[in-house]
Amino acid sequence: MKKVLLITNRAPDETGGRAEKIDTRTRLLTEENWEVVIGHVPKPYIRSFLPSIFRCWKLARRENVDVINSISNPLHLQVIGLIVSLLARIPWVAEFRDPMVNNPDREAGSLVTKLAKIVEKTTVSVADRVVWMDGIQMKKEYFTETYPHISEEKFHELPFLGFEKSVFEEAQTTAYEDFTITYAGSFYEGWIEPYNFLDGLEQYVEQYGRDLRIQFYGDWNDEYQRAVEARDLEEIVYTHEFVPHEEIIPVLKGSDVTLFIASADPANKLSVPSKIWDYIASRNPILVIGDPSFRIQHVVNDNGLGTVVHPDNTGGIADAIHALRTGDIEYSPDAEIFDRFSRRRFITEFASQLDEVSTADDG
Repeated sequence: MKKVLLITNRAPDETGGRAEKIDTRTRLLTEENWEVVIGHVPKPYIRSFLPSIFRCWKLARRENVDVINSISNPLHLQVIGLIVSLLARIPWVAEFRDPMVNNPDREAGSLVTKLAKIVEKTTVSVADRVVWMDGIQMKKEYFTETYPHISEEKFHELPFLGFEKSVFEEAQTTAYEDFTITYAGSFYEGWIEPYNFLDGLEQYVEQYGRDLRIQFYGDWNDEYQRAVEARDLEEIVYTHEFVPHEEIIPVLKGSDVTLFIASADPANKLSVPSKIWDYIASRNPILVIGDPSFRIQHVVNDNGLGTVVHPDNTGGIADAIHALRTGDIEYSPDAEIFDRFSRRRFITEFASQLDEVSTADDG
């Protein structure tokens, strides 16, 4: 079995979304004849930078790894990947989980962005392969257009991350007496927040009644709770802390509708957040509150997975809840999308890139 040294800022014993993705990758790659060795880069990053290089280099030598794989952001993970690859003389697959230069969280002319340009240019020049996942906030042609002097063969877009089918198929289903809508995930101030949905829910209650259950799993705060109380919705809105992935699956499967509140920032127009895959895997209709022109909305609409309502359309949100409840909005996905959006497809393609790089080095 070949080995890949994964340079990441997620520790093996962490919990949460990104840690779960690493854990699943590690497990599924084993079935593709690849063992993952974790090279953890802890915080504070400035203090851990040099020790992390030394530690990852020792791991690469001791474990006799075949490929270095670094995932950014943060961008210094690519720098560590580059240095370890050169020191150990091992081929390097540089992976981007977010745009490095055109990152919506940074100002275009900032010092960090200027540094990011240097790191990105160096990365794509030196790495043996540059890969990124379909669905991040970057157009498919970004690397070939930005670096036309570099062979297109170096760049490879991986499929959507997708979901692990067997985990959902084998999980139990939570039963609810009332019609249940569930949101599971994070909120971000001024970016992704529940207020528009609550406005629509308030109007729904005024028109159709209170016999439904709304669940929020994640980082709820006092301000959101005050918004619920101001709209007299506290009897039907239930809030919970984050729960482990294996515990949210039965909740999503048992819900009548899953709620996706999308970013309204145009910088996220191309993004397909990974939360959507668990929603799709639950095989229940998805209510998206977001701009219908964004890509995530096309994924839902084009595949018969639910409905999309603009966040400013309060009446439309109320009508959509009613239509989903009465079955007037059809849930009609083709069976093939559950294979097309599977984690297995992503892992198989990623493993093929590792194979190509390691085989080329052997040659």
